[in-house]
Amino acid sequence: MIIAIPYLLLFVFYLYWSFLFRNQYASIIEINPQKIYYTDIVVIIIYLIFYGLRGFIFTDCFQYYDLFTDLYKTSSEVDYVNFTFEPGYIFCNMIIHTFTEDFFVFQFIWTLLDVVLLTKILKRETPECFLLAFALLIPFFDGIQMNLFRNIKGILIAFYAFRYIYERNFKKYLFFIIIATSIHISSIIFFPLYFFVGKNLRKLFVLLCATSIVLYFSNLDFFNELFFVIGLYTGEGKIDKVMNSYIESQNGGGFTLGFVFRLLMMLALLYKYETLSKKNVIVLNVALLYLISCTAFNSILVMRDRFGQLFALAMPCILPYVFSSIEQLQRKRNFIIVVLLFLLGQVYVQHNNLAAQYENVLTGVSDRNNAQIRITEAALEYSGE
Repeated sequence: MIIAIPYLLLFVFYLYWSFLFRNQYASIIEINPQKIYYTDIVVIIIYLIFYGLRGFIFTDCFQYYDLFTDLYKTSSEVDYVNFTFEPGYIFCNMIIHTFTEDFFVFQFIWTLLDVVLLTKILKRETPECFLLAFALLIPFFDGIQMNLFRNIKGILIAFYAFRYIYERNFKKYLFFIIIATSIHISSIIFFPLYFFVGKNLRKLFVLLCATSIVLYFSNLDFFNELFFVIGLYTGEGKIDKVMNSYIESQNGGGFTLGFVFRLLMMLALLYKYETLSKKNVIVLNVALLYLISCTAFNSILVMRDRFGQLFALAMPCILPYVFSSIEQLQRKRNFIIVVLLFLLGQVYVQHNNLAAQYENVLTGVSDRNNAQIRITEAALEYSGE
């Protein structure tokens, strides 16, 4: 419990802040929804300090630390192939390293860019609920912000490119997806979204949601043979390792709190689909893709995380509209309480291990090697190895 406290406090404060200014905020943004107000500045600065000045947390920070550190070696000493990072990400690292040799300054600069994009996206997608949407980043987007240095850039650039779906400008959308893919290859999945996420697809999503529930309880055992064959034909190498990691990450489904919450969200989004689609059909459809991905691939944790995380940002964008769409006051209160209790539990579960132990540059951070030992051991214990 103690380890998760910083994250819980941040989430609770953001919820309190959004509640405190909910009426005032709704009136002031009518003048200029895209303007940054003093209430926004508070949550943005706290977010930047909390995430931008964090120490060594979770596992992926070490590979990015090593890459950034090795950029100072001569080109003959750096084995870029072993890093297997996309060229766009390496190029951005090389630009930043011309300004600083400090990894934590590098991390702060990246986080600052994240915050700028997050602010632009949330101001566009959910302007009247910006503060609440920012609070909802903690349960839905924290792991991505903390651990996935490359993925988050691709995700944010792709979400920013949604503006060109609204404008029906395929060339500009494609341009941004190419940039996102150059930073993380998984962003290519956003390419086909241009052709359908702007449409009313309620009937299709009813079918997909039902299918994802069936797949959830099937445990996806049939994928083992597919992964094995792919690994066999590709031989030893990165693809083979990926296929093995997919097989090893298989986990049985059941009536977990996570499943119950996703089921609740599916039912809510589908029930209120017509109302919500008038508010923002794009993030509504992408939010459903998030829920479907997490449910269908739950038995294979790597696939669940790889696919689900791509669409996770849609949930903070659409959930405030779900709250406001419930007209009966008591039902609205009950629904909000249930959802927030689930989300508090989600924040706790995600951070209740030593790998998530929070530290900040302002108060002192662990030595890199000691931090890696602690986090690696915690990750192995968490995975049951």
